[in-house]
Parts: sequence; C-alpha cells; structure tokens
Amino acid sequence: MPTARSAPPTAAARGHKLGWHKKLFNRHHATVRAVGEQGASTFKRWHILRHARCSPARLTAFVQAILALHHHAS
Repeated sequence: MPTARSAPPTAAARGHKLGWHKKLFNRHHATVRAVGEQGASTFKRWHILRHARCSPARLTAFVQAILALHHHAS
C-alpha cells in the first residue's frame, strides 16, 4: 500500500533568505506535521490501545470511534 510522503522543509543557505514560495511550503509542512504530532499524543493518552487484542480492521474502527468522540468533545 503506498504511503503519503512529504518533502522535508527547506532551509536558506547561509546569508540568503528563503523565497515566498519556500516560506509558504514550510508553513504548510509545519501545519501538517503539527496535526500528525497532535494525533500521536492523543493516542498516547488513550491507554486502552496499549494492550489491544483484536484484528487491525477492528482496531482501526475503534480508533476512528475514539477520534470522533474526542473531536466531538473538544
């Protein structure tokens, strides 16, 4: 199954400034990365997932339900 990949953020060379398009790319990259990191921290708070004994399909449905409840509550 193919996975989504993003290019790494870009940095300016010493003594140079980034162009507007690279700054915009870095901003979008940071936004997507923050969402992923927040999702990972949410799963760490749900301790029930640490010892789950079920099929990956059932676990996926369980995680989707947890996220729906989490986002509905916040």
